[in-house]
Amino acid sequence: MAMSPWEGDYMKASVQIMSVLARHNRVIYVEYQFTYKDIITGMLRGNSIPVKRILGINKRLRTIKLEDNTEINVLTAPPIYPVNWLPSGKIHHFFVKRNARILRKAIQRAVSSRDMHSPIVVNAFNPTYGLPLVGKLNEKLLLYYCYDEISHAKWCKKHGTGVEADFAAKADAIITTSAQLQQNKKAYNDQCFLVKNGVNLELFQQAYAQKQAADATDKPLTVGYLGTIDDRLDYELLAHCIEQLPDAQFHFVGREIYPQGKDRLKNYSNVTFFGAQSPEKLADYVAKFDIGLIPFVSNGFTQSIYPLKINEYLAAGLPVVMTNFGQVDDFKEIASITSQPDEFLAAIKQLAAHIKQPEEFAQATKKRLTFAASNSWDNRAEELSKVINQIIARKKTEFQKTY
Repeated sequence: MAMSPWEGDYMKASVQIMSVLARHNRVIYVEYQFTYKDIITGMLRGNSIPVKRILGINKRLRTIKLEDNTEINVLTAPPIYPVNWLPSGKIHHFFVKRNARILRKAIQRAVSSRDMHSPIVVNAFNPTYGLPLVGKLNEKLLLYYCYDEISHAKWCKKHGTGVEADFAAKADAIITTSAQLQQNKKAYNDQCFLVKNGVNLELFQQAYAQKQAADATDKPLTVGYLGTIDDRLDYELLAHCIEQLPDAQFHFVGREIYPQGKDRLKNYSNVTFFGAQSPEKLADYVAKFDIGLIPFVSNGFTQSIYPLKINEYLAAGLPVVMTNFGQVDDFKEIASITSQPDEFLAAIKQLAAHIKQPEEFAQATKKRLTFAASNSWDNRAEELSKVINQIIARKKTEFQKTY
């Protein structure tokens, strides 16, 4: 049960890992739960939301065939009432319970139609509806998949912070995607495991192949950022680098949800914003990068991030410059980690010079590709499967001791 829609114009950890797990398991991916407000605003603004599926005009439960011929079931629930705007209290609680009842019925119908029994429920960063559904889906196991620090997530911290604590305590285990998150969430449940974010190797290795085949003669240095343009980025740092490297091109590929940030950079002649792109198109853009950037500020939200983009850059063979925004020790041997704007700029310049030394650069690229391969979603799915089996074995042992 996810917070993200199945389709979309950005990479999603929940979609990626469930796509791999579906190779050997029957999976129903319950996508983002659209509200009546989503329907109205979508129709007025022309947003591409699946109105007919939400309303049940088209089938809500789909079987999707993935590129490797794996099949996964995707459920679009009936519309629910928007509740995030409400203050905490009886009215909010009433509508959450009502929404949960709608979701429960939809999920139960989907599970029954696929002849599934006693499912393993993975709630992906959706404690608001995870809590009222505890024990209501005849689940064999309940896991909370936590990939962000909810207390610093602007879109859901209002109600999510308190609910998360209650829900996480009732789950059989918590799966976190960063060491900092694991440390934070252990306070709620001692069964707290770490399964870091991964990378779609096949997709981003296409970017590497395209770079190898391209003619880079007289091509200007292209420094790229892949990801959402939001308030995680240090725009003053980026402006400093853009001004100091007028001959380099700076490409930004991703959703734009923080207008102030784009406004700060868009008037530079060497900056291009390409907007949101569907995952299958990303390789074409990354193939044009020479260096990948992760220019995050350091705050309560970013300190808990294991950035998806680090392994995406590395799988494309790109050198990476990143700020020291949190627990980044995993990457100290494979990326340039900096603490000051001048260090960040110097790292870009150093890597630009390194690119012109083919033999040394080729050796470094090989290390980057190897590192990314070790962090594939295939490997992450295997890690998660082992954790699930471990939890099942523990519950079985506890049951036997009790009876």
